[in-house]
Amino acid sequence: MTYPAIPDGRPRTPPDLAAEVARLQRQVAELTRRGPVPTLLPVCRIKLNVNVPMSAGIDMWAQGNWVVGEDPDGLFTAGGTSANPNSFVRIQKTARYLVSVTGLFSGVPVNATCVAFAALGAPNPNNSITRDPRNSSNAGSDGVTPHAWRGRVLNAGDLIYWGHWASTTCTLNATSFTVPTEFSLYWLGPR
Repeated sequence: MTYPAIPDGRPRTPPDLAAEVARLQRQVAELTRRGPVPTLLPVCRIKLNVNVPMSAGIDMWAQGNWVVGEDPDGLFTAGGTSANPNSFVRIQKTARYLVSVTGLFSGVPVNATCVAFAALGAPNPNNSITRDPRNSSNAGSDGVTPHAWRGRVLNAGDLIYWGHWASTTCTLNATSFTVPTEFSLYWLGPR
């Protein structure tokens, strides 16, 4: 059996092919290796597009006031209709992801609590997969900015819902000093 020649002109042998396959396997493994910090751009980034009043003590799930920042694979489904009141993201590929939710609250009195969260499968706090509560010091115009994030395996077909909660009446801002209230999903690598 003959094999195509390699660059130095000599014929390829089975050991040459085995070495080439091993090199390619190492290269693929390095490209898909999960590092300690996500280095990829978001798979999906959804932003709040208007300031929204928050009622005290009520979970406010993302509904119709959210728009696509980045979503090349069409994971986002906007809410706001009677058939689909809450926005969500549908996972297309089983893998490890970083789920991230940020909220920018203003008009919050001292010692009030503001929360950003995400839930798996249904808009229900009992399904939370990440949650970050922050208390207000009311010392400045930055407001309260919880940022919930967590890396985890998500399966194809999983639905991710996200939302915010405050212990007091306040406003969830679309942006503050150019930082958006947003939901982001980052791909970290294979399972």
